[in-house]
Amino acid sequence: MKTTHFIFGILIVGLVLMGCDQQSGPTTGVPFIGGETGVRISLRANFPPEEVFDSGEMPFDIIVVLKNDGEFQVPSGESILTLSGIAAEDFSRTPGDFKITLNEALEPRIRSVQGSVIDSPEIYVEINDLNYHAPLDGDFSFPLRAELCYLYGTKANTGVCFKENLLTASSEICEVDETKTVYNSGAPVQIENFIEYPRGRDKIGFSFDIVKKGNGRIFRDTVQDCKQATPMQENEVFVEVLSDLQGITCRPLRGGDAMSGYVRLNDVGSATIDCDQTAGVSGDFEKVLSISLRYRYSDDISRSLVVKHVPQN
Repeated sequence: MKTTHFIFGILIVGLVLMGCDQQSGPTTGVPFIGGETGVRISLRANFPPEEVFDSGEMPFDIIVVLKNDGEFQVPSGESILTLSGIAAEDFSRTPGDFKITLNEALEPRIRSVQGSVIDSPEIYVEINDLNYHAPLDGDFSFPLRAELCYLYGTKANTGVCFKENLLTASSEICEVDETKTVYNSGAPVQIENFIEYPRGRDKIGFSFDIVKKGNGRIFRDTVQDCKQATPMQENEVFVEVLSDLQGITCRPLRGGDAMSGYVRLNDVGSATIDCDQTAGVSGDFEKVLSISLRYRYSDDISRSLVVKHVPQN
């Protein structure tokens, strides 16, 4: 097995002219590129071919393409690629050849100082010299699957309103009792429905939803191999609420402190966090509140591999 990577992203630096369509130029005032995808997994065309032969007549390679379309760097050693659906020994390999720990980081998409998006490199993972050595009685289709289990994270920012008296009428500066705009980093788990509301003269409350996107599976971040995870480790996300103001308490969080811990997503892939914040302040102002999520994510791709029988003379 070997891995190679190619950077296809092209950095384009241009002037943003007044009156230009904002969608075609750099975005200002938005902290993240966004998106609901982590690492994309695919099979390179013709690797493997759609059909191979039995009786050792046709050696072939499998090349899995990995591309990080999100904004979290997967550290070296924190992603495991597993092949299943075919027995390694039947294809002249060992089981260890079908479980590969990547010893390189999966770099994320980033935004340049000028505002252009710099694409992430593709990583090619190669399993070479497979060969179905046994004779078959006829053609047979195998369910080949490549599954990637990797550490990932989400960051989200929103503005929280503080006022000297939270029970007074609306402020010209900001509103306490409303749904806030949330900015998420590109990732397969997102923060949605952030709502702030007063809980007294000097205390605010806020709640938000953690929502899984896509068809992948989520596991506790401490799991190394998703295939070996227990049922209690599935659908667990580590949550951390970050603010430079003291006095935040969030629930239901386990295994952490008042501002961090694990939460379990429900059967539809979501959970609601409810917090309160002491807000005895002077003046009316808005503060940035950050939320960090960490989890293990598993995604896969499947296709048929047909082994054709070669008649023997």
